[in-house]
Amino acid sequence: MVTDEPQIDLLKHYSHFMMQYFIDIALWCHNNRNHHVVVLDCGPCTPWFDILASVATITILSPSQLNELADRFAHNVRVIDSGLGLAGASAGRRLRRFRRIMTKQVSDNARHTTDVFALRTTDQTRYQPDSWMRHIKNESSVARFLSQYLSVKPVEFFDASPREAITIMSSCRLFVGQRGAALMNLLFMPPGSTVVEIYPRDFQTSGARVEMYRRACQALGLRFVRVYQRSKFSKVSPLRLAVVVLWIRLSRKRPTPPAGARE
Repeated sequence: MVTDEPQIDLLKHYSHFMMQYFIDIALWCHNNRNHHVVVLDCGPCTPWFDILASVATITILSPSQLNELADRFAHNVRVIDSGLGLAGASAGRRLRRFRRIMTKQVSDNARHTTDVFALRTTDQTRYQPDSWMRHIKNESSVARFLSQYLSVKPVEFFDASPREAITIMSSCRLFVGQRGAALMNLLFMPPGSTVVEIYPRDFQTSGARVEMYRRACQALGLRFVRVYQRSKFSKVSPLRLAVVVLWIRLSRKRPTPPAGARE
């Protein structure tokens, strides 16, 4: 399994790994069981391949080793399209099937309904260059407030195993977090759940990536709400977030969002 992504190092970062590599591999392995599949070493994301052990034999190689093998056995090469490809019905079917496959990995007895606030790690090795340079300045205060008053559980996903992340998110009804890789765990949320993206106004990106999480939510049947942060390092008002959380919990229809929130 090779990729047409020219910047292979991007696959070491969770959101790129999921949308540009792992989802297609997981679907292929479940469609073609009991094959021997050779994949790229994706650094911190590599443990996700363990989940495929029940349907495929997985061998992990460095990019140079994989390219050498691909040259020798060109007729056995499958190229993963690195495009985000979140538009259209086919993307929705693909993501929904991936969710079903992944959530079957955990027992119903292990699930417990909870709302989650994603803590953003400051570990520079977890992100593509410069993307670690955004953080909620008072993140710990926000986490304590939401946990104490609204029972929203703070989670550091980079400390969680793949199965732990799936277990948490497969019963999560409300997911709040700053724009970043941790939000990609929305892939495992039940239909009808809500994702709140805290988006820094000075965050620079372009093309399909701007609305990557919104489009993933649309494809999966999730509600998406964006709350703006003044800058990549500024504080976020815990009370303001609490109002958004309460509005989401209480609204059964779709009234006008409170100030600062936008669907």
